[in-house]
Amino acid sequence: MKRLLSFLRPEPQQTPERRGTVPSAFPEEDSAFFTSRFLELEDTQPLVTWLQKRTVLRWKALDEDWGREAIVALFAAQRHVQSLQPEQLLLISRYLHFVEIEAGQDVIAQDEYGDYMFIVLEGRFGIERRQTWGGTTRLVEAKAGQTLGEMSLLDAGMRFSGCHTLTDCKVAVLDAQQLDDMMERDPRLAAVLLAWLARRISLNLRQVSLRLSNLMARQ
Repeated sequence: MKRLLSFLRPEPQQTPERRGTVPSAFPEEDSAFFTSRFLELEDTQPLVTWLQKRTVLRWKALDEDWGREAIVALFAAQRHVQSLQPEQLLLISRYLHFVEIEAGQDVIAQDEYGDYMFIVLEGRFGIERRQTWGGTTRLVEAKAGQTLGEMSLLDAGMRFSGCHTLTDCKVAVLDAQQLDDMMERDPRLAAVLLAWLARRISLNLRQVSLRLSNLMARQ
């Protein structure tokens, strides 16, 4: 994470007025840290972007005012981002896509490479892993306030498990391009967001380690 934060720019730039790819004020090799990681994948490692994934899902765009209010309420309850003012939290929403996905949709596939993550605002997701013997194990359920797919977004690695919607779900989507834009134009926001994600990943890994320890103790 220290390596990631070292790429943040000290001087914030103007925030884009609308979503989409914004021309960079910095050299390409410096300003596309996350997107460039996915460009390094081999041809045998197909990348599934959010733009591609959403074409096979049943979804609809959410009202942006609702999305902004939901994301501000979510982060306001997180002690690690309480240093940000409400108006700064609103800026984060400019880098997010707010969508509602119908129940029964496979939003993340195991072993694929994806450049996006979800912040769950409403609803429940099932997180499952397909085992080598052909069975499927339900690892956990994700609900409002939790995140999905952040590890692959940060390291361009393979998805460890698959995720599908158990109910209609409202989410905020962050992809690699938008994260790069945030790092370039609002580095403090990006630093807070990355630190928040790092803590969530650390907590999840500790929980997994505890479960494994308990399982080994029973054997």
